[in-house]
Amino acid sequence: MAIPETTMRIIKLIGTILIIYLGLSLIIFLMESGDDGASIKTFPNALWYTLVTLSTVGYGDMYPVTTLGKVAGGAVILCSVGLIGYTVGKLGDQLIENNRRKFLGMNGTDFKGHYIVVGWNDVSSIVIGELLSAGFRVAVLTDDERNITEIRSVFGEKNDRLFICFGLYENDAAYARTNIDDAAGAILLCDDDTRTLIIVLHIRQIRPDLKITAYIQNSQLRRTVENAGVSYVVSPNEVIGRMIASATFEPDVSVFLEDILSTTTSDADLDIQEYQLCDGHELVGRTMREAYQMISDRSSARLLTYSRKSPAGRWEISRSIDAEQILHADDFLITIVNLDAAKRLGDYLGVPQGRRG
Repeated sequence: MAIPETTMRIIKLIGTILIIYLGLSLIIFLMESGDDGASIKTFPNALWYTLVTLSTVGYGDMYPVTTLGKVAGGAVILCSVGLIGYTVGKLGDQLIENNRRKFLGMNGTDFKGHYIVVGWNDVSSIVIGELLSAGFRVAVLTDDERNITEIRSVFGEKNDRLFICFGLYENDAAYARTNIDDAAGAILLCDDDTRTLIIVLHIRQIRPDLKITAYIQNSQLRRTVENAGVSYVVSPNEVIGRMIASATFEPDVSVFLEDILSTTTSDADLDIQEYQLCDGHELVGRTMREAYQMISDRSSARLLTYSRKSPAGRWEISRSIDAEQILHADDFLITIVNLDAAKRLGDYLGVPQGRRG
């Protein structure tokens, strides 16, 4: 990662001061070394004199005796009086600026395989919490500085899996700070559907292959947003409407769905998770019936179905109940697990849950 701008300013300031004092020391040495009565005979002597003068200690063991040496010595004294105050003030300003840039995330992150969450609201809080619980790293981009303090208060000041930065959602530099080139996906959680569409088009220009999930208020815009390049579109009105209807005539189903949609944190919780089936694994080429039994025996997890990339390049979930379907390498197995089953299933399949690229 490049050296932060404020750090470079401090380095340049210190370097300038060193050059000034080294130059004055050299002049004093050149003027004094040829005089028989001079106490400054060597360049180290001159350096010692300028250092003692700069520190205002003034031992008096060395001092210039020639006219030009005294002129240079006077310059050292004048620089010491004014430059120390100027330097201390500048260093203080730069440290304050550096802390501010760090607070705003302006120095960027080196996260890889992480998710970028664009926007902060009540939905963002839930999404970020779920991603962190699942073990993912998250870079949050917000266009309101006040949100940064709130986000840190929710998820902790020193969460090493969370990076927060300030910036406009339509600004290339803001996405560069989130390291969008190495991100696994972006989640757009703006409250304005029109702005969401603009952000999608902007991200597609920066990273055409990035997986994007978008939250929209108006479900009628689903097709438009999908055509703009969003991989997954979620409309809260549709989800809430279905949950309310389900809770009315099948309340136990509604409770069950609410449970499995959250990340499992104990063996009492259930969760639906997906794992990629790697080439060479013993489940490749097995039927769904065989895979169901093998997964159950080795982890107690339950195989529900799978997702497979279509010829068009989109991932599609199998909705068939044919138990003789054959599993392929790179399929994503969709399973229902508790905490213990999730750990054992991950060990058995040799991959972490979720899509990480």
